[in-house]
Formats: sequence, C-alpha cells, structure tokens
Amino acid sequence: MSRASYNALWLSANKKLSKGLLFGGSYTFSKSIDLSSTTSGAQIQNSRDFNSERALSDFDARRRLVVNAIYELPWRASRAWKAAVEGWSVALVGNYQSGNPFSPIVSTLRSGSLDLFDRPNIVAGQKLSVSIRIRRCGSIPPRSL
Repeated sequence: MSRASYNALWLSANKKLSKGLLFGGSYTFSKSIDLSSTTSGAQIQNSRDFNSERALSDFDARRRLVVNAIYELPWRASRAWKAAVEGWSVALVGNYQSGNPFSPIVSTLRSGSLDLFDRPNIVAGQKLSVSIRIRRCGSIPPRSL
C-alpha cells in the first residue's frame, strides 16, 4: 500500500539572442511526501499503522535550478559538405538542487520487531542521556576516575 503527494511551483524562461545564442533557465520549488520510497532497506515499523510511515520521499529535492546556454556554430560549407558541417551547436547545462532527506538506520536489532533494520529511537528536542558505568579498577576509588 502506498500513498504519495507531490506539489510544485515551476518557473521557466528562455531568451534567444542574435547570431545563434540562446539562454534558458528554470526553477522548481517542490515537496514530495509518501509512505515508502525508501531504498536504504528500512522496513515498516508498525504494520497496523501505515500512516506513521508518512514522511518526505527519499528523492525529495526541495529546490532545483537548471540553467543552459546553446550556441549554434556559424560554419557554412559547400553543397558537398553541407550535411556534415552545418547545423552543429554547443550546449552548456548546469543543474543545481538542494540535498535529499537523510534517514538514519540502525543495523542492529534493538526494537524486538525482528526487522532487519531499525530507526533510531530519539525524539527531536529531547536531551540525549547516555548512561556510563564506571567499574572499580583495583584499588582506585570510583570518584577519582
């Protein structure tokens, strides 16, 4: 079972200049949400509640900018070479986008769910407490460690 949504705003512009030069660009602002686009091996944590898996898609790139320039080469040739020489162009394309979402996975079995991969059990904004046990080493008292 899978449910997904994709919303985007897309802007595009092209400008043709003289002597065979063309500039273009487009900008996309988008958001993709689904239940299971993961490719990293994570499995559904609660098979009775698929909606708890709803999150940003693994391929979600919030911002994307593509710019290009095309120049038609001005080569001219005689009738014999016309098909081989004319009609060539040089193009430059730049593609820039924001990073994809990151989902950490714990590769050890800690939740008791018998799944191959678990997700970390940390809530944003909560303090992370780590318990450290100090063993007594020989005759050194624990307070001096």
